[in-house]
Amino acid sequence: MKTLAQIFFSALILFSFSACEKKSCKNVVCASYQTCNAGDCLCPNGYEGDTCSVLSSTKYLGSWTVSENCEGSLSGLPTYYSVNISLNPQYAFNDLAITALFGVGTFYAEIMNENGTTAGTYIYFPAQSFNGIQVTPSSGTYYAPSVNGGTAEILLTLNYIYQGNSYSCIETFHKQ
Repeated sequence: MKTLAQIFFSALILFSFSACEKKSCKNVVCASYQTCNAGDCLCPNGYEGDTCSVLSSTKYLGSWTVSENCEGSLSGLPTYYSVNISLNPQYAFNDLAITALFGVGTFYAEIMNENGTTAGTYIYFPAQSFNGIQVTPSSGTYYAPSVNGGTAEILLTLNYIYQGNSYSCIETFHKQ
């Protein structure tokens, strides 16, 4: 009887571990132009939609008003109330140029497809610096306009160093 209980317990443990496996692409068939990553079919970065034919950047382009909530004091940093987002002319169609960020210049971000639910909505800021502001890798999310007539919104957790001090800010962009 003890051996039967041990076999049952061992089988239960093995079943539990197999249920925790990462999703596999072994039996996943993705549509044309999509690739499989951890069981999800993904469009190339910068594209979205069922057939990967929609450019993600289109919804980002234009003027945005910005509010900022930071940890620590930001004395000495220029305040800003609007930015303009355009395509980065030097790189791919998923690279954005954000002009007047921090009121000092242009910073760059990329639209990435991390998984099946973030297609066209995940924004990544690589490390970069301009006029003494050093942005460390940061990220954010685009939210479509609400059904109640709201505007599109971008929430960024922007980490940066200015005059030797580190800051972590929540930047909220609202489409104008």
